[in-house]
Amino acid sequence: MKLKAILWLLIPALLVLHLSAVAQSNNEQKKPAQTAQVMPAEGLKTKMLEVKHRDPREVGQVLRGLLSGAPETGISSSDEFKTLTVRDYPENIATIEEALKRLDVPAPPPPLKRSYEVQIYLVATSRNATEKTTLPAGLEPVMTQLQETLRYKGYRYITTFVNRVEESGSVSGRGITDPMFPLPADSGKCFYEYRADLLRIADEAGKDTLRLRNFAFRVKTPVVLGKGDVSYQDSGVNTDLSLREDEKVVVGTANLGVSDEAMIVVVSVRKLK
Repeated sequence: MKLKAILWLLIPALLVLHLSAVAQSNNEQKKPAQTAQVMPAEGLKTKMLEVKHRDPREVGQVLRGLLSGAPETGISSSDEFKTLTVRDYPENIATIEEALKRLDVPAPPPPLKRSYEVQIYLVATSRNATEKTTLPAGLEPVMTQLQETLRYKGYRYITTFVNRVEESGSVSGRGITDPMFPLPADSGKCFYEYRADLLRIADEAGKDTLRLRNFAFRVKTPVVLGKGDVSYQDSGVNTDLSLREDEKVVVGTANLGVSDEAMIVVVSVRKLK
């Protein structure tokens, strides 16, 4: 009987302890999860920095990696006023300001382009006439080789077109002249036109290798028709070619139906100092 009495006394106490443990467990489950620690925003300063030489937006993108990452920090740029506005802790602002001094320097000047003189020689050759006129210096060996290859008997120097151009530039010209080739009297004037794009490929042993793209030399020669009417015959050469500095290269030949002569175009390029 005594044992039963003791059990009846302990049961209420155990029940109270169990309910208390359950309540404590529920309270712990209801506690909010701890948030990640963030740096305080107190102590932030704002400073405006001048950008003298570079693009403020580009420089600002680079300098953003030096920010502390605290709330309310950042870098804004102004293209109009050439400034950066930095908000951060003073020590970070000092670091960003020092980095800006190293980045904000004048951009290096672009390399100077090389200048060249393009010479276009125009020579008339004939299978019948044996006349030989004086040629510009260095052109005689070219004509000797052409005579051996094409069986021309004579040649007549007409003119030289001289143009100055920078690498990656273009040369062009056009004009009206007296007939360049033997034509019937009072047949009219000749029209000529030339153009080319100059590219430098390489520099080997102090000599440049060059490329003339879209080279064209055209001549319109008058042809007298019946009843005194005049028509124009279009002749010329079109090609791409490569040559070394000071080398004389035959671009091409063109036969002229109104004359016994044929037109030969020779090109040379030399670098200007």
